[in-house]
Amino acid sequence: MNRARGWLVGLGLLALGLVITLAGRSTGGEEKYKKSVLKIAAAIEKGNSAAAQAEAKALAKSLKDFDEIEDVMSVFKLREKNGIGVGTKPNAIIPDGIELKLLAIGRDAPGQATVNKEAEALEKMSYVIAAVAEVAIARPPDKDEGKKKKKDWLEWSASMEKAALDLAAAAKTKNPTAIRNAAAKLNSNCNECHGTFRDQ
Repeated sequence: MNRARGWLVGLGLLALGLVITLAGRSTGGEEKYKKSVLKIAAAIEKGNSAAAQAEAKALAKSLKDFDEIEDVMSVFKLREKNGIGVGTKPNAIIPDGIELKLLAIGRDAPGQATVNKEAEALEKMSYVIAAVAEVAIARPPDKDEGKKKKKDWLEWSASMEKAALDLAAAAKTKNPTAIRNAAAKLNSNCNECHGTFRDQ
């Protein structure tokens, strides 16, 4: 009886250790992705496309499977869920996550006072979205699979980057309507791609 109990305790500790190890790897991976994406975003903001593409290709090369591109896109999550967030200070801008913020401003044009306060953060956010698009371009599917076509992936990824840069330009103007329209266009592009490539 004591021996059986000992085995159970041992297996429980082994399982716990495995969970902790995997959690550590996941967090480490997310941090790596965030650092790389921010480097790409900074290069894009400076207009250094060569540096952005080189960093994107390096990150893409580290992805063993195409599905791991979703791990890179995890930078769009809320900051509290280990995403990059919006702006430099946690929760200064709500929602403090790129995906949810993009959905919000694409649905309803923010007020002028809000735009005046958040314009710089929205511009920086747009460069992060463009950076992820660069990685997506550098890491397309290995082969076509049903409706999931490599050609379509590349087209949607290129459109995503262009739409993100359009949003950055709109943020610079501090025009609420321009920001809303650019965000809505970007959301539409993402939804079309997700409709085909994201597993339900």
